[in-house]
Amino acid sequence: MSPFALSINEFSNQPIKWQRVLLKISGEALAGDHSKNIDPKISMAIAREVAAVTHLGIEVNIVY
Repeated sequence: MSPFALSINEFSNQPIKWQRVLLKISGEALAGDHSKNIDPKISMAIAREVAAVTHLGIEVNIVY
């Protein structure tokens, strides 16, 4: 289970409050448990969550 667990089913019956969101991802967040470099598992988990949100019709802007 992703630490960013988002279930599309939780939001499918509710009206969408925002059309666009800004996601600020820090280097520390991308490193995960490692002190250096980007952890591929963390980056894929974030990518899956962003994809889930975009499937709801929300535009996502990412700042690193």
